[in-house]
Amino acid sequence: MDHVSLSGTPSATTEATKRATTLSEDQRKGLESAVLGYLIEYYPKVGLQFGIASGAEDPAKFRGLLEEKWVCAARLTRRVLELEAELEGIPVAKRSRFNSVSATRPMIPFGPCCGKVCLPDRPVVMCMEALPSCPSVVAVGRSDGVVSIYEANEKRLIGDLRDHSHGLTDLSFNVDGSLLATAAKDGTVKLWDCTSSRRVWRCVRTLVADSEGCMIMCRFASESSIVTFSLGGGLQVWDTDSGHCLSSVAVGTASGTTPLALALDGGWIALGVNSRLIAFPTRELPDQRQTISLPSTISEGQMVSLDADILRIQIMQRANADSNDPPLAFSCSRDASVRCWDLSTLCMLASYGGHAGACRCITPLGNGYFYSIAEDADCLGHIWSMEIAESRGRISARVTFRAQLTEHGTLTGEASGRDSFSPSSLPRCAVLSRDTLIVAASGGVLLTWKCAAINGDRGGENK
Repeated sequence: MDHVSLSGTPSATTEATKRATTLSEDQRKGLESAVLGYLIEYYPKVGLQFGIASGAEDPAKFRGLLEEKWVCAARLTRRVLELEAELEGIPVAKRSRFNSVSATRPMIPFGPCCGKVCLPDRPVVMCMEALPSCPSVVAVGRSDGVVSIYEANEKRLIGDLRDHSHGLTDLSFNVDGSLLATAAKDGTVKLWDCTSSRRVWRCVRTLVADSEGCMIMCRFASESSIVTFSLGGGLQVWDTDSGHCLSSVAVGTASGTTPLALALDGGWIALGVNSRLIAFPTRELPDQRQTISLPSTISEGQMVSLDADILRIQIMQRANADSNDPPLAFSCSRDASVRCWDLSTLCMLASYGGHAGACRCITPLGNGYFYSIAEDADCLGHIWSMEIAESRGRISARVTFRAQLTEHGTLTGEASGRDSFSPSSLPRCAVLSRDTLIVAASGGVLLTWKCAAINGDRGGENK
């Protein structure tokens, strides 16, 4: 690429600089064709009109040129912002307020699947979460009411929890891993003591969060308080020691088959009810139990409507952000899209639409990389990256498809499957456990891949 001068003062080399920054005829045609390819892919009507008007060549020849030029421009913009920050004395934390990129390198699954375990009776896996104190131990919530305990390193089941009489809908560990909460379709949440041997976790309390027996979600708010969400009971905060409901707030009305989603992190709660996304900050009460308080009501300004049902929500903290900056939220929808939201304004910052079926789960891989699964029937999920930046109050975002995940490993290329794929292996949910990615597929199958850290700037290349 030709050198671009950023000098702000005139000099004797002005004419030379102009000549250096002018695109050649081939470069101009290449950029025009790349823009045409982008428009045809994402905005077909506009792309066809642009192509007819410009008479550009076949865009397939220059498919990678636009992305290459965008990356160069993004790096140049970042460097300009760094220089401005140094000149204006802007704190380092504010130089990339909206960049949700962690300091660690992304963990990407490489190579073929290295472990395959079939659960007894082949139930549907509804939810999974890794034990914080020992991430290789994963709790697996099943449609038959059983919670299986899976050891990722040994690739085998080490125990079952069987107190539920209905299928599981959600589960969650507290911060130190001493308690596990499991929610079922009958509106009950059971608390399990995880401090003893992994094989003999015992149920210590049962909370009836929804007397109407509706679907329920649960998340720990602190070591000794838990938040539940259901249609009949609304949003409730419980004391895990006494089993008492400390506060509650009603959240709309809908049918018993309405899909629900709940996420809690960074002092914020995000809910999904039908196609509505609801978000509001919480406040910790000044007592030794650190119980959060809920608002008395939820206003219209705290919700936004989407075009499709929300199936999953995840909250992520911003990297290098001020403590007052709210986290980001990701919603997985039935219309095959993943959307990123600014919780404080409920404005959509970016979206990924590479899936062909309802998106069910999203798993952060680190450094702005994500793994999402959907009812695509062509692969076990997509790996993509997202970069969000702010410049002078304007937010720009870039979402880039990186690879597909199959039982044979990651495949780079277009975000659509070309190999035959069994619908019986459709993925349901996933969890990243240190350097191991565990995916639950249909038929009660747990698939395991080893992950390797890569340099995020290389865009997911298989090294």
